[in-house]
Amino acid sequence: MSDLSIKLERCAIDAVSVTIPEGVTSIADNAFSNCTQLTSLKIPEGVETIGSYAFSACLNLKEVVLPSTVASIGEGAFKGCSNLTSISIPEGVSELGERTFIRCARLERVSLPASLETIGDSCFRGCEALRTVEGAVGLTTIGPRAFMTCKALERIDLPNGLENIEEGAFINCTALAQVTLPESLAWIGPCAFKGCAALERIAIPGDVRSIEESTFEGCAHLSEVAVPDSVEFIDKAAFAGCDALQTIDIPETAEVLDESLFE
Repeated sequence: MSDLSIKLERCAIDAVSVTIPEGVTSIADNAFSNCTQLTSLKIPEGVETIGSYAFSACLNLKEVVLPSTVASIGEGAFKGCSNLTSISIPEGVSELGERTFIRCARLERVSLPASLETIGDSCFRGCEALRTVEGAVGLTTIGPRAFMTCKALERIDLPNGLENIEEGAFINCTALAQVTLPESLAWIGPCAFKGCAALERIAIPGDVRSIEESTFEGCAHLSEVAVPDSVEFIDKAAFAGCDALQTIDIPETAEVLDESLFE
């Protein structure tokens, strides 16, 4: 059967249940965007691509089962699906793009495949109920603001092989208390853990060369930081507002930008 692409130009206001036909391999950009009454969705095996914003603002969509054939999920695909509670990304998906699940306010659990290498900009931003992130053992990059304001996230297991945590990746994850940074990590962006008030201790891996501006600013319960000799530069306000900080050894060779490091 030839490839088909489904595109819904206008969703009927009373559309509640949708079964995508067998033979469809691609769901087009914006196909079901703003179908606010949609609660039930069946996607068959054979679908390989979910387009950008395909299901954005489906406010009453509570459950989506992605078939094992899905290999690509476009940016904003499930943006603002505020009643979605869990999602399992199938093996074969290597990247989650920008804003894929942004503001899915009731999303509690995410299962990520070993094939996933990149979590994009603001992917889970504003998922305030998110508590559990599983899998992603092949992850190499966590993009800017990827988990920003995930206020229920208490811990996250970062795999060995992760190389980059970009700017603001975990900013204002106020319940985040446990993070182990893998030895493979080489870059922690500015404001990466800013406002993680519950974080108590952190060990910077040996391949990290700098601690950027405001990386740990506002981590009010941070009491212990291990800084390796590899760190050559510490930017301003890196530990500003870390009022509980008791132990930190800064290498003598590290350049500290100015006196605002802790202010």
